[in-house]
Amino acid sequence: MRVLVLRPENEGKRVAALLGERGHEAVLAPIIDIRPLPFALPPPSRFDATLVTSSNALHAIKDKATPELLAAPLYCVGLQSAETARLSGFARIAGHTPSASSLAKRIEAELKPGSRMLYLAGRPRKPDLESQLGAAGIAVSPVELYEALPVRSLPEAARSALQRGLDVILHFSRASALAAIDAFGAAGLIDAAANARHLCLSGDVASALVSRLDWRIEVACRPDMISLLDLINAGPAEGRASQPAHPHSGFQHQRHASLG
Repeated sequence: MRVLVLRPENEGKRVAALLGERGHEAVLAPIIDIRPLPFALPPPSRFDATLVTSSNALHAIKDKATPELLAAPLYCVGLQSAETARLSGFARIAGHTPSASSLAKRIEAELKPGSRMLYLAGRPRKPDLESQLGAAGIAVSPVELYEALPVRSLPEAARSALQRGLDVILHFSRASALAAIDAFGAAGLIDAAANARHLCLSGDVASALVSRLDWRIEVACRPDMISLLDLINAGPAEGRASQPAHPHSGFQHQRHASLG
């Protein structure tokens, strides 16, 4: 199948490789531009552990990671972030979970109130993780390493692929899903995009699409890369479990059903 991958370049290449192993043709079209920000890291010795929610942060810090930082316990959202961390030299992956909320629960169980965490972050970002840990008495100090901005126009690779016809479009984040809708509309390709299956990493991602368009939207049974890619061969007729979205999103929890 021909699959549109709307990921930043570093992460998109990895997704393309996994798709190639499964016999699919990947079309890489970054819809979010990752721009580095100037930053200064506080001494890692001030903290009990480090926190990261995106591989983008690890790419941003790779040339400035000190031995002390690489030796500190690291908590990650997502298997991809954990794998990137290992390849970047982080020696102590204390834990990784599929979502920010589940990671917060794990950190609460393993770190004592009064603990301090260094958060390698980007912007914009959701406040939920910091708020949840703060409520548990764990202080989180974010350092913004990069900024994620929607591209101004649809990449030519995506434009051409949509015009020729796509089987699947993968959506990994709420921000990139919203950026894709705007870019498809500006290019006059909303109808072309509607012909593809839209596979989402989570219910929160799907809710961004559901709120604006009546597309064929399916959600991975777990918010991880392998579960998302497994949807491609499963096919819409077989159905799958969806993840519950944000309580105010209007996207409800369903099992063995796709949307649209």
